[in-house]
Amino acid sequence: MQMSQLVIENIVSVLGGASVVVIGLSSWLGSLWSKRILNQEKLRMDKELQQLKDSNLANLKSMERELQVELQKRDHYHQISKSTYEMNFERKVKVYTELLLLNQKFFRFMNESPLADEPESTETYYRYFEQCKTLIESEKLYVSSKLAELYELWYQKALPYFKQAGLDGYAVHGFAHTDEENMQNIYDAQEPARYDLVCETFKEMQAIFEQVEIDVASIRRIIELPMQE
Repeated sequence: MQMSQLVIENIVSVLGGASVVVIGLSSWLGSLWSKRILNQEKLRMDKELQQLKDSNLANLKSMERELQVELQKRDHYHQISKSTYEMNFERKVKVYTELLLLNQKFFRFMNESPLADEPESTETYYRYFEQCKTLIESEKLYVSSKLAELYELWYQKALPYFKQAGLDGYAVHGFAHTDEENMQNIYDAQEPARYDLVCETFKEMQAIFEQVEIDVASIRRIIELPMQE
């Protein structure tokens, strides 16, 4: 009985010691593998992070190049736009200078001339109408939208009288012995149409000349703006 108990205790003792060794070995191996796994994971993450940095750096440099190109394009466009604007503005000032001069002649004749209300005054008004028509049609790009609109209203109303004048002049053309007489016959034949044109479209033409003054005031404010700064 005592012998059996001793054997059992020895077996238990031996097994118990092996168990401790196994447990200790397992713990050491687990720690070792954990460190290896962590190191491998860290290396992988470091590699991916570096790749991401390299990719972002390449994208950033690419964006910087594109931005530089775009800035150069805009700067070039700005220089072109600035020079074009200055050229167009100078042309606009020139056109409105001529329109303002015609405007002054028109209103001076209308307000100051003793002949302004006489029937013969229609020929003078007609010349102003014709000069305004020629100037605006040749420089329509440089007049304001409102002035172009008012001119179109006047022209549509005046168009039938221009046509009638053409028909009346054609009807008497070629019946004179000299060119001078022929031109005089045409001029005289067209006089009724010219008279009607002035009478029927006078308010519309007056509105055009009044708009010229409004536009000139706007241009003057633009010119004076740098002086105020």
